[in-house]
Amino acid sequence: MVTGYSPGDFRTFRCDMILPISRSYVTEALFGATAALKNDWDFCSVSSECANNCCSKEYSDDGRPKCTPGSSQCIKGGSNPPSGQLGPVNDVDVAAFMKSSYKKIGLQRPDGGSDGDYFKSCGKTAGPNGQQCLWFTVKSTQHTGEGHNGELGRPRTEVLIYDYTAKDGETWNFQWNFFIPSNFPATGDWCHIHQLIAQGGPALTHSIRQNAFGVESKKLPQGGGSGKNYLSVPNDKIFGRWINANETVTFGKRFKLVLKSGDQVLANVDQPFFPGTSTKYQFKMGTYNNNGDFGTRSVAFTLPTIKKM
Repeated sequence: MVTGYSPGDFRTFRCDMILPISRSYVTEALFGATAALKNDWDFCSVSSECANNCCSKEYSDDGRPKCTPGSSQCIKGGSNPPSGQLGPVNDVDVAAFMKSSYKKIGLQRPDGGSDGDYFKSCGKTAGPNGQQCLWFTVKSTQHTGEGHNGELGRPRTEVLIYDYTAKDGETWNFQWNFFIPSNFPATGDWCHIHQLIAQGGPALTHSIRQNAFGVESKKLPQGGGSGKNYLSVPNDKIFGRWINANETVTFGKRFKLVLKSGDQVLANVDQPFFPGTSTKYQFKMGTYNNNGDFGTRSVAFTLPTIKKM
């Protein structure tokens, strides 16, 4: 247990103090309350600022955009780049932005360097609805902590959000966007870009593999057996464009996921979900890679919207 923390206090300690399955280093940050989304008729600039997810001039008596319920003219932003690429622009300190957006997060990254070497901005409004674009990058030579059985720690750049803790029997909804560049170096080894972390290991993973993007449940505790494959989408349907993920999980019972590129539905899953039992499940995103010579991997994200149903 870590004690003596106050808002704005940063320290580095071993992740196995929190998650026994991991031996990486985590930068822990405690902050004040998350900034609230804007209410109906508050002034706004993009839809992601609004609780109703619609910033519009429709029905506005002064011509200024407001968080507008029932509007069909919501302000959008951040279209797919024609080259299928997004580059870091570093107009925002992404690590600080994420830390200020939640009460408590864990940043998992390689041992050397600073947060800014791995968490970068790809544009303040470059997300598909004008959100902050978050760039997570790591090289195959950049290892995190110590691995198992004398191996090097796996290359990873991830964020684990502690603010929201789900339990068996509860239903939670997770929505976020991700962007995998068209030149992403997919190999025979996996790269997880999203996990639901349970007490005994990952309960669910979204992974990039050589030929397809897949989602599968795991057996708890980790290593307890084979899980269930929920979907497989060819990489050329995923790479080079923003993908919206809408994931609803009744833990220990049901898993639902809709993946969309714009208005195109790429996957729609509704399946049983029985990974095992756990006292908690938490949201993680980033790039977590098996050891191998893959070069450099980068994935962009928007902050997730997480709520208990």
